[in-house]
Amino acid sequence: ITLVGWAERPVYDARTHSVVWAQNLRFSDADKNTLNYDVRTLGRYGVLSLNLISTMDKLGEVRVAAKQFAQHASFDDGARYGDFNPDTDAQAEY
Repeated sequence: ITLVGWAERPVYDARTHSVVWAQNLRFSDADKNTLNYDVRTLGRYGVLSLNLISTMDKLGEVRVAAKQFAQHASFDDGARYGDFNPDTDAQAEY
């Protein structure tokens, strides 16, 4: 497997609390490059991670599907990213 480069550079969406990036990969025996599209939606206690795998020629379609997922994925009340409580929740000190 060879990493050709970014299909989409990492971007944080403050509205959905999601981080999205995509890699363009080449497998030595494949006719087309592979798309590895990663969506991470942040919650109060963890991260919801979705990986979409396709071919690079489907980048536009996968981008739309990933955006729809990020807009509809949610956590229960109290577990959302926005429910963070600085008085009781741990946070990184860096």
